[in-house]
Amino acid sequence: MKIETSHFAAAALALFATLSVGGARAQDQYVQQLLAQLEIAAYPFASAGYYGILGEGGALGHQTYQDFRVTLNAGSDYAILGVCDEDCYDLDVALYNLSGNLIVADTTEDAAPLVPFTVTESGSFTLRVTMYNCGVEPCYFGVGVYKR
Repeated sequence: MKIETSHFAAAALALFATLSVGGARAQDQYVQQLLAQLEIAAYPFASAGYYGILGEGGALGHQTYQDFRVTLNAGSDYAILGVCDEDCYDLDVALYNLSGNLIVADTTEDAAPLVPFTVTESGSFTLRVTMYNCGVEPCYFGVGVYKR
């Protein structure tokens, strides 16, 4: 079964087109690696009726982070999926409400965070992606939020 995540994965990693680190060929290699990982990670969720509502990608150094905004609806099921290149050893994700309160997080020591959750309030949230451990900087990542 072909999963319709290509448009989502491509949007998630569109940011790579503007990065100048490592040359075009190296970037293409990382983008293809992350696209494949995101497709695999998304498979169980896409099969269960989830669809992508946010896709982002980029490059981060060791112990740095990047924030993204996402609008979520109370009572809906969501999942945050993250993937990282082969030089990344620990990628973490956390979701905060506008008051700065932590809603959910995956801070386990791995390069593929996964957080299924349901929010109790509708509104705008901050998704923080943290490159907790990057072996060769920068480390490339892709992250997506899925809704069911």
